[in-house]
Amino acid sequence: MYLRNQGDLRHERQYTIARIAQSAIDWLETNHNLDPFFLCVDMWDPHEPFDPPWYDHALYSDPDYEGDRLIYPQYGRWDYMTPDELANVRALYAGQVTLVDRWVGYILDTVEKLNLLDDTLIIWTTDHGHLFGEHNLEGKPGGQLGNLYEVTTRIPLIVRHPEGVGRGSRVDGMAQPPDLLPTILEALDMPVPDQVTGRSLWPLVEGQGGARKYAISGRFPPVLGGATHQPGMGHLFDGWAGSERIVEAMTVTDDRWTLVASPVGRKSELYDIQADPRQLRNVISEHPEVESEMRQALLDFLKEHGASEDRLQPFIDGMPDAPLEPGLQLWGFEDDRGRWIAFPTEEQANALALDLDGDTTRKVAPIKFGDLLDHNPHSLVQAHGQYYWAEDL
Repeated sequence: MYLRNQGDLRHERQYTIARIAQSAIDWLETNHNLDPFFLCVDMWDPHEPFDPPWYDHALYSDPDYEGDRLIYPQYGRWDYMTPDELANVRALYAGQVTLVDRWVGYILDTVEKLNLLDDTLIIWTTDHGHLFGEHNLEGKPGGQLGNLYEVTTRIPLIVRHPEGVGRGSRVDGMAQPPDLLPTILEALDMPVPDQVTGRSLWPLVEGQGGARKYAISGRFPPVLGGATHQPGMGHLFDGWAGSERIVEAMTVTDDRWTLVASPVGRKSELYDIQADPRQLRNVISEHPEVESEMRQALLDFLKEHGASEDRLQPFIDGMPDAPLEPGLQLWGFEDDRGRWIAFPTEEQANALALDLDGDTTRKVAPIKFGDLLDHNPHSLVQAHGQYYWAEDL
């Protein structure tokens, strides 16, 4: 559908990011005399599909690359792609970032052109990062693969105060998205409602303290809320991938440590992000006291914010594991590297077995999950909207 909609795209101004940015520019030119005004520009990009103009992609791509242009890579284990394909996905993303950067610049140029810089608070941030092979993962997978690492959770926040508060400084201390509302309200000398859970960042900027001790990162479990409370309805939840059971870890971060706190019975991970910012060495066995303190902070946070017993229970008592049975029937084929890629149904396997020309197929055959696991623990299984290694399941 995306490719069909974009089939007649000829000019940069036709890209979604360009249309959004131009709408924001038009709004500013029309409403710049409003006092006050509030404008929120949700750009969506850089996001899949990673499909930048060719000239932005060319800034980062290998000119000799001749593989597939994977603009919407499947979440989960990344190695269904070749290393060259993964590198090109990174290049596509980088090109998309460059495209976004250019159009953000056009908006800021308009703010300056309209003489709004002296009385306009500007905040730039995003919601999450994206894995490109780090921790052997692609995207923002869920379920057993849903650990939230620094790549995903440490998001940028840039604030420009019209009076230059904090100008040119990089402020130390934890901040989280709920802090933006009270920060904006304080800048406007407006009261902060009691129900707001965030805290203004201005004391932190001005060196008066008030930083959070911990930042808590997690997902809203689709099985617990809204239209997605029924099993099998997880696909209706925005961003959902993976099991509908509460199996995802939550992450607790302070100025030195990050704890990837899994439900009881599953492996948790602890990283010293000062010494190991890429989170390559799990030191949880060396610092049990740090894990204990940070896990308790997570439980206290959940309780303080009214988490239900269903939400708390996995982190207190654990939950039954649900590994795939060795006799489970799957269908799949061998890839070019001699490794199996398996699917829950024969129809799914046949659909993915097509060669690039669409005329011939790899040979699809039935295989038991246990045989797949014995063949290679890193055989790929496509399930719940993402790729798993067999040993993950």
